[in-house]
Amino acid sequence: MDLSLQQVEYTEARGTIRTGCMRVVPGDAGTTGQKVAIGNSDGELRVFGIHQTSREVVDSYRTQAFKGSAVGCMCIAAIPGSDKKAIFVGGKAHSDTGGDVKGYSRRKKAPFLDFTTHIADPIAQMDVHELELYVASDSMFTHFHDCEENGFLAPANRISGVTFVSMDGDEKYPVVACDDRLMRVLRDAGDQDKQGPKDILYEVELPGLPRSIIPFCEMDAPRNDVLYGTKDGRLGLTGISRTKIRQRFCLQNEKKLGSIDTMDFYDLDEDGISEIVVGRSDGHVEVFRIERGATQPLKCADHEFSESITSVSCGAVGNANHREVLLSTYSGRIIGLTLNDSTPPKLPVKEGGREVAGNNEQRVQALKKEIEELQGRVSSKRRELDSTKTPDDPDSMIEYIATPYVEVKDDFSFQEAEGNYLLQLESQVNVDYLTLRADTTMDILDVDKNTILPSKCAPDQERGSQVLYTFRCQPNTRRVQLKIRPIEGQQGTLTVTMVPTTAVNGRKVARELNYPILPLCLHRIIHTDQVERPLSTLKYSGNVSVEEIHALLYTCLPNIGERPQQVSGNEDIHVVFQSAITKTVVRVTYRPNELILESDNVSTLSILKEFVGKRIAERRVTLPSTLELNEESVPFMLNLLHDRICHQISLSQKLHLWEALKEVELSEGKGTVTSPEYKEILEHGDELLKESEGSNSLGERLFGTITDLYIDYYRMEGVDSKKRIDALLVLLDNYNLDKLLQFFKTDPSNPALWPESTK
Repeated sequence: MDLSLQQVEYTEARGTIRTGCMRVVPGDAGTTGQKVAIGNSDGELRVFGIHQTSREVVDSYRTQAFKGSAVGCMCIAAIPGSDKKAIFVGGKAHSDTGGDVKGYSRRKKAPFLDFTTHIADPIAQMDVHELELYVASDSMFTHFHDCEENGFLAPANRISGVTFVSMDGDEKYPVVACDDRLMRVLRDAGDQDKQGPKDILYEVELPGLPRSIIPFCEMDAPRNDVLYGTKDGRLGLTGISRTKIRQRFCLQNEKKLGSIDTMDFYDLDEDGISEIVVGRSDGHVEVFRIERGATQPLKCADHEFSESITSVSCGAVGNANHREVLLSTYSGRIIGLTLNDSTPPKLPVKEGGREVAGNNEQRVQALKKEIEELQGRVSSKRRELDSTKTPDDPDSMIEYIATPYVEVKDDFSFQEAEGNYLLQLESQVNVDYLTLRADTTMDILDVDKNTILPSKCAPDQERGSQVLYTFRCQPNTRRVQLKIRPIEGQQGTLTVTMVPTTAVNGRKVARELNYPILPLCLHRIIHTDQVERPLSTLKYSGNVSVEEIHALLYTCLPNIGERPQQVSGNEDIHVVFQSAITKTVVRVTYRPNELILESDNVSTLSILKEFVGKRIAERRVTLPSTLELNEESVPFMLNLLHDRICHQISLSQKLHLWEALKEVELSEGKGTVTSPEYKEILEHGDELLKESEGSNSLGERLFGTITDLYIDYYRMEGVDSKKRIDALLVLLDNYNLDKLLQFFKTDPSNPALWPESTK
């Protein structure tokens, strides 16, 4: 059964809202429904409700939780020793102290908890249960019991989510999700110091980079399931117990929607089954239901907005008798999706810095009064500035220009299914135009939802530019998405300059953002590889530390943290990466004074060899290397690519047939095509076209991979193979695996061995 949700605009926050910084506060509805808490980018906490009779937005209070920094996270939990719910916010109150956690009640703006942790960075993730406080910055997780440290975890990769599960009765176990695609379940470290590192009970591999995690439980069931959303848009549920991990479901992102940034669960239709609500970076809000006995959730509602969704939270806000989904957008809009088609609240207007309600005439008068006050303040400031100028000395005249800071929400994430990077930019104000510049070769692909006009420009190669694009934005454009297709093996930087429409004293203000393009940018980290592979090996040995090796790998491979993994004793550090295009792997093992690189793709080792060689030369150190090529790796890789190449060839042929068959039916009339095979192609033509667009020229990329493999394999053997490239391209145009295998076995330096058909 689909849910019919009605959209209601409630209010708009000052500044922008970070991910997860809007929550419905459960409690007695009273005369204003349930309360809503908002934390904005200016560090302000606002709590408000909707009056049930007048339908007005009524503020309970506003308070400055953090001065000079944003509210980084928010959660709702019971006050210790009470059933009443409180609001906990995390951030950083002072630049010279650690991250801060503050607790507020629903009605009083004075915090009942003001706790400064020892974590140097702002608090970005948090969960609270009674006296247990689980907090994390991007690089450090710490568990506090009654504000006393009770263990920590310092993972190598960025922390993207924190929660806890209940096992063994009421015992709590923290859960930490990181950008190495692992979700770690922690426990106390036995007899060790309570302030020492936590032990890892489980490591759960996720299908993508985690973006958000929350606990999931039905009614009074134990809190031992974790719901997760990934950057590539997948939604999954994992059951955690003392003895095993159970993957309950994982929904694929078939429609290529945005990342899942925020989630909640709630029984919206009061049937005893909780619905799952997810908010995505591309503005989609989806509602899923898990029917009793079903293994996969079914989508029962989907709304799309023009801004990214930063928070979703459920409750009864607009009407105490009707449940709804409340959501916040990046710009600060607070919107309700309700099952009740009730009268929307009256939108408040500001008068003298406060919100008031009333009819249209009253609101117009209030706005006029505010405009007059602002004009008076501007005139006063101008007179004050004029008085500071010295006409007798024109050279000493000072021009005061206030340059506003343009806040931009950006994300540059790898889309494994397409083998591209998705660049998402969202501005606080309207965007006039933006430029993309890169010092390495890449393709820039537009997205259908964009309202921008692209223009490819001649790059300034004297300054190192290889790619230069300008995008002119349509009016009222605040959000832009672009797909970036880099070429693996070419390292560089993508620079984006965003220029808003606003100007100060006739001068434009811009934001510049930089994104590194790594040599093996089309790889992703994995933790299990059950395939038996013939591996070639590249080994480096010399006087080099683990930290130096890790720093080198950090600038070459994705999903590696800024510091090495923590290992006990003299254990080796192992990391495995897989290519999204070829599905080949590279296994990295390093220890003090030694680095071992293994791969079933010779081209990958060639890229690594060239990159490591350059870095060694820059540092002027000696690090001898040895290379062992496995001859079986070439036929293994060609067989690995064979099925995908055949599928792409078949898809291309069917598309050509579909175009021809459409023309036949157009000229001869429908029903002309009688062949069952051709009729099936006609019926599924749109699906074939969609699949072709989604593959992004995968066939050409696979053929390019084979060409690189041929060149790299013989180059590492010390043989020049460039004379045979034209013959290889002809062979690929008439693809045949057996002939291709034979071609690779033939020595390119000896023309006498070349087959007549390829000379």
